[in-house]
Amino acid sequence: MTKKPKRVDFVRVDGQMRFRGVYRLEGDTFTYSLLMNVSEAERPLDFDLTRPNAWVGVYKRQKP
Repeated sequence: MTKKPKRVDFVRVDGQMRFRGVYRLEGDTFTYSLLMNVSEAERPLDFDLTRPNAWVGVYKRQKP
């Protein structure tokens, strides 16, 4: 079973910092939401821009 939205983790090489989050890729648009140093239970499950300390980004691929 695939979780929706898809989940992503970023871990610093020394393991001292972890970002847990979710992302979606729709056509040429990549959207993510991350929280730093939270447990799996605290992982964001949406793209709420008003969540304190959340990093939310949207990137759109430009056609050449």
